[in-house]
Amino acid sequence: MFILRTRRPNKSAIAAPNLPPTPPKFPIIGNLHQVLGKPRHQALWQLSKQYGPIMQIYIGSKPFVIISSPAMAKQVLKTQDHIFCSRPPSKATQRLTYNYLDIAFSPQSDHRKEKRKILASDFLGPKITRSFNHVLVKEVESMVSVLSSQPSNTEVNISKMLLTLVKEVVCKVGFGKNYREGPMKGSSWEDILDEAVVLLNGSSSDNFPWFGEVLDIVSGWNGN
Repeated sequence: MFILRTRRPNKSAIAAPNLPPTPPKFPIIGNLHQVLGKPRHQALWQLSKQYGPIMQIYIGSKPFVIISSPAMAKQVLKTQDHIFCSRPPSKATQRLTYNYLDIAFSPQSDHRKEKRKILASDFLGPKITRSFNHVLVKEVESMVSVLSSQPSNTEVNISKMLLTLVKEVVCKVGFGKNYREGPMKGSSWEDILDEAVVLLNGSSSDNFPWFGEVLDIVSGWNGN
């Protein structure tokens, strides 16, 4: 299951026919009340059982299309990829990426295609990845050593260890820094990643344009 945020249609354009079904919504908050209080994926899965494998919900004033069918997911992610590959603009991604200077969130364009080619050839090519293989081997050996040193019948959080391994490899390969040591005094890589997650959660004004600016100030989002 995944979510597509749709762009608001041009008022001068004719309304598109055959829109996906939408659960009943409230003014201002939309369908927000139907996805709160339980894990998001579970709430959306329950709604999809009633409204079908493709439906539209509103978070505030923003429409989102929910896809929960493998066949439709293939249409979106493969067959019609050229239509859906660009992400709608938001204050969160614009701020985090310095006005879309990255590759992941920048709109589809010839410039983005060129950046992806450079990334694939100069940073993710076979020769480059092989040159960093020793970092991965070292970190895997370190994790195995830690596991083997644990007393019998000791509970170990493998998921957390694997996540730390991935972060360590990414930091060493991408930044030449040790993840566990942190990039600067009083701050760790995890602090920076957590802050990025908070930013990516979005500005309230993206979904609630009427009073979202006030919510951003009260919540402290503008200060992140």
